[in-house]
Amino acid sequence: MLGRPPLWLLLQLLAVGVIAAGAALAVRWRQSGGGVRLGLLMAGGAVFVPWAAYWGLLTP
Repeated sequence: MLGRPPLWLLLQLLAVGVIAAGAALAVRWRQSGGGVRLGLLMAGGAVFVPWAAYWGLLTP
């Protein structure tokens, strides 16, 4: 599919899933009033996005 190996497509799909989970976590974090554990997960998600972009996991 699109000239990419299936494993790479799986990694791209997982990257999109991680970003979607991070967005859902951000909504939950705002509604719950914060918290250290959710804040650390948000920080990890914020670091993941540029890393995934660097490796090309977010390119179509």
